[in-house]
Amino acid sequence: MIQMVVCDMDGTFLKDDKSIPEKHMQLLDILSQKQIPFTVCTARPLFTVPQEIRNHPACKYVIVSNGAAIYDITQKKYIYTKYFSNQDVKDLYLKLKDREIIYDVFIDDKIYTEEKRFQAIETYPLKGAVLEFVKSIRTQINISIDQLIDTLPERIERVTIFFKHQQDKAYIEQLCQGKFACVSSLISNIEISHPDATKGNGLIHLTKYLNIDINTCMAFGDGNNDITMLQSTKLGYAMKNAYPSVLKVITQVTQQDNNQGGILDTVLFHL
Repeated sequence: MIQMVVCDMDGTFLKDDKSIPEKHMQLLDILSQKQIPFTVCTARPLFTVPQEIRNHPACKYVIVSNGAAIYDITQKKYIYTKYFSNQDVKDLYLKLKDREIIYDVFIDDKIYTEEKRFQAIETYPLKGAVLEFVKSIRTQINISIDQLIDTLPERIERVTIFFKHQQDKAYIEQLCQGKFACVSSLISNIEISHPDATKGNGLIHLTKYLNIDINTCMAFGDGNNDITMLQSTKLGYAMKNAYPSVLKVITQVTQQDNNQGGILDTVLFHL
């Protein structure tokens, strides 16, 4: 018996153009009728999850920022948090500030980025709907990130770093190894958070909170940051359009991709 359906957003529940396939809206209607809760599990902060999804009666929980926090839509409050240390975020920035990167800080439904760096975003390997989405949700600041951090409460969910050069990616991964959770959802970014803040741990915590068997949860994703979530349940499915690195380790795959609404048929098969 399926007790919950859990979905990543970009490249999974959403089309490449960031719209919602009709089949996925149909899925929400079916889940609502059958009283099966739908949970979003995303790298996004809460405010960027489409309102059509958050406001749908099927949607009960949102796991945000790659597992850094879980929001209960009914109670309108966070029921779990695993925040990044402000000092760690600042120290990491200071080690990277002289490199050609963009360093974004996620906190309290804001994504802060340095204006002088972000003005170059169109020179990074981003394009189309992804680039426009990234540009639309950032709050640009005219002070440095380390100065900003000194003013922030201890509620930083995660950091995203955009890079141009593979040597910078390798250096960032070296700095994070053994200290932080470090994953990617795009070929040109690294998403960094508290070592326990992963999508898999977020789902594990939510199922314990709800007192349900995690293996009765269906999970869907396409990116490297989804792997821990997909591996946490026996019903973890990679999207047909998933990254090759995901398809190497997740053997269950949807027959259709995100643009075709590939989640619906897979869920219906199990209902």
